[in-house]
Amino acid sequence: MSLILVLRNLVVLVLIAGLVNLGPAASTARAELVTAAAVAANVETMTPASPLRAALARAEVRAELRQLGVDPEEVAARIASLSDAEVAAIDRRLGELPAGGSLFLTLLLVVVVLMVTDLLGITDIFPFIGHVKWGQSSSPYR
Repeated sequence: MSLILVLRNLVVLVLIAGLVNLGPAASTARAELVTAAAVAANVETMTPASPLRAALARAEVRAELRQLGVDPEEVAARIASLSDAEVAAIDRRLGELPAGGSLFLTLLLVVVVLMVTDLLGITDIFPFIGHVKWGQSSSPYR
C-alpha cells in the first residue's frame, strides 16, 4: 500500500475511535426542576459581560492608569457604582471610538514618510523637495 493510503486509514481509525468514545457522553441529557431561589441566587451573582469591565481587568490597562496617576481600584469602584444602563452606554461609546488614535496624526505621519522618501529620491511626489545626490549613479527607483 502507498503511504497516502496508510495515513488515510490511520486518520479514519482515529476518527472512529473518537466518535465511539464520545457517543455515551454526547447522548446523555439531564433535566431537573430548578427552584426560584436557585435562579435568584444565580442572577444576583451574575454580572453582565462588559468591554469596560473586561478592559479594566487587563494588567496593561491597570498599569497605564497607575502611570497616569489614577488608582485602578478607585476606577473599579466607580464602575461598580454605575447602573447597567450607564455601563451599556459607555460600552457603546467605546465601540465608536477610533482604535488607533487621531486621524490627523495618522495623516501627518504619512506625509512625513512621503517627504522623507521624496528627499531620498525614492519617490517624486512633492516638486518643492530637492533630492539627495547619491554619487554619480541615479536612483533605481526613478
